[in-house]
Amino acid sequence: MKFKAIDQSKIKIKKLANNLKNAQKLRSQLRKPSGFRMVIADGISLLDPVQWDNIVKGQGFFFQRDYLLMLEGAGPENLEYRFVIIYDGSEPVAALVLQIANIKGDQIGSGKKSNLESSKKPKEILRKVLRPVKEKILSGLQERVLVCGNLLSYGFHGVAFADNKKDDRAKIWPAIAEALYRVRNSDKLFGETDFILIKDITAEHLDQSKVLSKISYRELETEPNMALEILPEWKTYDGYLASLASKYRSAVKQQILKPIEDAGCKVLHLLDIENHVDRIHQLYLEVHENAALRLFTLPAAYFEALAKVADKNFLCSIIKREEKILGFIITLKDGQMGYGYHIGYDKKEAENLPLYLRLLHASVSDACDLGISTLSLGRTALEPKARLGAKPDPISVWLRHRQPVMNIFVKNLLRAVPHDEAPERSPFKKG
Repeated sequence: MKFKAIDQSKIKIKKLANNLKNAQKLRSQLRKPSGFRMVIADGISLLDPVQWDNIVKGQGFFFQRDYLLMLEGAGPENLEYRFVIIYDGSEPVAALVLQIANIKGDQIGSGKKSNLESSKKPKEILRKVLRPVKEKILSGLQERVLVCGNLLSYGFHGVAFADNKKDDRAKIWPAIAEALYRVRNSDKLFGETDFILIKDITAEHLDQSKVLSKISYRELETEPNMALEILPEWKTYDGYLASLASKYRSAVKQQILKPIEDAGCKVLHLLDIENHVDRIHQLYLEVHENAALRLFTLPAAYFEALAKVADKNFLCSIIKREEKILGFIITLKDGQMGYGYHIGYDKKEAENLPLYLRLLHASVSDACDLGISTLSLGRTALEPKARLGAKPDPISVWLRHRQPVMNIFVKNLLRAVPHDEAPERSPFKKG
């Protein structure tokens, strides 16, 4: 038996050595030029505007230069921005939106109810394992994370491929990895960046980005984005309500709409957000500061700036009692896609009133008014969004640590991290 145990130990040691050797090979591969050329800029205004616009044309609000300029001026203080145009020879083939997040320990895990504390057996086990070292680790944590994407949004908003390069995306992904490598190394003057995150990879892009797995990136499936299809025949919120099965429609009216009305509250559009930014920001913070993970905090000026740049594609619904705003939700139109975006509400009032649920329904109403085909509601609170009729859209991220040995650890850690699955709900009439 001893000989067998020794043999098993040798096998494990040999396997670990092979893993380390492979990690070194992958690191070397990452450092090889992709053959593409690129321009990296610290601001969107430093790049050729015509080339940028030609690449991102038709690919959404979150790639538009005026929005990106707004972020640079009115976005979170702990985010820095980098922008890249990738060329095949002299032909622009892709544009990248990058953010560098400076994260401190008090931004992680200090919410009143964290994801680890909110759930069932797998997460409960993980919470108990982490508890003894959690506070010690977080107290000294200060990390720079390079993000390909937009931490303020949910969706594939980090890479825009030129329209004529849709069939060549898999060939361009190594150039994207090279651009991230170059940015990380050039930014060492500002501090070491350990983690690279490519966020919100949808099913459309996942297979084409699999080449990243060959250069030490690890795929992590996150909670799905909950998306509600807005049917043309609804036209208004009343049409949506009429489409619900009777038990769901009754629940909405009796448990959500009626309590708000009985409390003397009204749901209105806020047309002069510039006059209410302090209250909107206060309500945002009440929800934001309760979250377990806060990679950024929006400043008060952001809300007015977003309203100006989005213009007619922006609606802010509020719940108001007399002269006091109790909650708000921003719905943003992006082509045929819509986002039930930023939200905030009075936590004390929410102890007796269904403010959060009423705001979700306000966003559905605004989506109908804006002529949106699909309303994206994000990846939190899966149950109430499923009861609205939203369906899960799978999303993954790619992660990489700068140290090859750590990538082996990250791979094993990600296998152990659970995520919530969206519940099955069918609130609409059948047939």
